[in-house]
Amino acid sequence: MRLLLLIVCFFAVASCTKSKPPESVFLECESIAANYKEYNGETIACQFYWTLASIDNQLFLELNSHCADLVRPFVINENCEDICAESPFSLDSECAQYLNRRELHEIIFISK
Repeated sequence: MRLLLLIVCFFAVASCTKSKPPESVFLECESIAANYKEYNGETIACQFYWTLASIDNQLFLELNSHCADLVRPFVINENCEDICAESPFSLDSECAQYLNRRELHEIIFISK
């Protein structure tokens, strides 16, 4: 009986510790949800797309395009804030720290 109780407790704890997928974190950002859809491997032509990136267990989205040169980096953190909106080229800015240390993962959103 104790073993059964331990097993049930283990599964209860394990099911509660699952983290949300990265897509759901950023779908709470109004500009993402309104203008982009989840990327499902379709061919990217000249659409804008967001690539998932991370630094120190923090997630970010970085805007990219194959056809357009962006004037500055657009990087959204988990609080839906563009960390490169101010002083993107200052060497000690949060944006510069991100650009120097980021680890790019996968494309998760593409323009509608």
